[in-house]
Amino acid sequence: MNVRAALGMLVFAIGVALALSGIAEARQVTVRRGDTLARIAKRHRVNIEDLRLANRIRGNRLRIGQTLTLPNRATIYVRRGENLTRVAKRVHATRDAVRRSNKLRRNATLRVGQRLIMPGFEPQPRVDYGAPEDAGVVEFSRLNERIKVRLVDSERRVLVEGLSELTRLLQPRQTDRAEVARDAGREEDEDDEDVAGSDQIDQEDVLEVAAPRRLQANPRLAFLLAKISDHFGGKLVRIVSGFREVRGYTRETSRHVIGNASDIHIRGVSNRAIWEFCRRLDHAGCGYYPRSTFVHVDARQRRTQWVDWSRPGRRARYGTLRGPTSLRRRRRMTRPRLAGDVPFRVPVVDADGNPVEVEIAQPMPRPAPPATRPAFELTAPNLRWLSLKGD
Repeated sequence: MNVRAALGMLVFAIGVALALSGIAEARQVTVRRGDTLARIAKRHRVNIEDLRLANRIRGNRLRIGQTLTLPNRATIYVRRGENLTRVAKRVHATRDAVRRSNKLRRNATLRVGQRLIMPGFEPQPRVDYGAPEDAGVVEFSRLNERIKVRLVDSERRVLVEGLSELTRLLQPRQTDRAEVARDAGREEDEDDEDVAGSDQIDQEDVLEVAAPRRLQANPRLAFLLAKISDHFGGKLVRIVSGFREVRGYTRETSRHVIGNASDIHIRGVSNRAIWEFCRRLDHAGCGYYPRSTFVHVDARQRRTQWVDWSRPGRRARYGTLRGPTSLRRRRRMTRPRLAGDVPFRVPVVDADGNPVEVEIAQPMPRPAPPATRPAFELTAPNLRWLSLKGD
């Protein structure tokens, strides 16, 4: 038994070391005749100031044969006169995100040349969150409200009472500040599965207001939230956003409009860990926002994943876990093995176990692209012009 425990600790230590080495790993280049810092930085697409700080070079003088370390996309270096706020602004992240990524105190003082890990690139060690106290019961928080709701029973059926309570919690609140605007109106389409980025849209902070009509939450979303909660030991699930109106950047095709989606955060769990588990579930859509405070989860026909590196209120910057990518260099993220399933058809029952029919709203189809007009139409005026030209 002691040997097995020792082997388990060794495997865990090796995994953490490999994760850390992936961040610490950096390429090296050798200075050739005629090279300058500017040429090397341009050739390898790195920032010249980061290149200088990574190699502790004060001026611009280099010697032939000198070995330089190239900074990778996961790290940045503190420049003269910068503090946490200025560093966060430079990398388009929040101050707290930079602080959490590097485990810094709130009043931490930075030194010139200090190496920092970019938000979203920090290693994710495996953690055993343990079994939930009561499987199928989710503890939600929304603003100042905190409540436990049984969503799924022991036979993997959604309870109509819990579904109604979830519907109430997902309703827009007039005092909600939308931390959620970054994905408003855009959750990856089923046809764009695993595409790193497309359909760039502008984002803005919005204020949710009471919806004019009350829709029912999708039972599959309730099942998905219960499954995520059970996996993380029944920890508190904070609902950031649920239902939204069709307004601003929230389009009719958004799953938020019909109660198929929610933006959540789980206390004591990193957003990356939530996303990693969610994207291993079938019939689920999962969006990861390294520079924000929530994870997008929704119920859909085919599992879909995406990463958006923008910060709240900015244009979406879709990419991979390595960083943002441009539309010209669209990358596909490999899909991990399935770790579970969210049934496409989830039975809904009442307290006595009797089946209950629930009307489920379907997402609006994406509008077809406008038909392209021919360069020259054979209309009556054009035919008359051709006849005159022929004469």
